[in-house]
Amino acid sequence: MNPAKPSGSLCLGESTRKCRLVLGRPQRISKLFFEMDDDTATVYHYGKNRLYFLKNKLESYEIRDPSILVGEPQGLTFRINDVIQPKSPHRFQGFPIRYEKSNSYNVNHSAHVHLALKKGTIRMDTFFKALFDEKGKLIFMATGQP
Repeated sequence: MNPAKPSGSLCLGESTRKCRLVLGRPQRISKLFFEMDDDTATVYHYGKNRLYFLKNKLESYEIRDPSILVGEPQGLTFRINDVIQPKSPHRFQGFPIRYEKSNSYNVNHSAHVHLALKKGTIRMDTFFKALFDEKGKLIFMATGQP
């Protein structure tokens, strides 16, 4: 995850301190109980974006505006409002797209990418999801647990 300005990057598992160094002070901080973890998360709000921290470590995020980039530090990144390229309508940044009108995270969408994440060869209990509107514009990104 990169901020809109190239001052650094933030990865899952990093601290609230690192988050503030990279993204600055959140506009708002709230709490949310995670039933599966039986623990309360601290939620940092940056515009419409939410970053969820458990035990001071970045657990997951929901990206709803283009102020935060998602991707690899110094590598492939994408942001809200990026568009599926017409020359490759069944892939987004190399990932397969599933076309299906639905609603996830209270977001109506026409297509999505859903990926299970791995660390090396080990499959993590975490996913990445990207949602697209009817024009192929990226409108939402999140990580979480199934």
